Amino acid sequence: MIQFTIKICGRDLQSKYKEALGEHAGPRPHWRRDHWRHQRHGMGLGLRKLVWIKPVLVAKDKGDPSQGHIYDLK
Repeated sequence: MIQFTIKICGRDLQSKYKEALGEHAGPRPHWRRDHWRHQRHGMGLGLRKLVWIKPVLVAKDKGDPSQGHIYDLK
């Protein structure tokens, strides 16, 4: 199997490839809920510990979220 690397340089080529591949607009502003995560740590990342992840506003630079969710936990 032959492997090779293609290197693309320059703004002109970059804009042409964006047009060909389509440009991803990215996520809209929204809140990501807080949650528990199993974080790997230790030698060789062989251990895991529970870590609390705080809520975060995603795509903050694009403005405020247009709507939110109310979660009713019973």
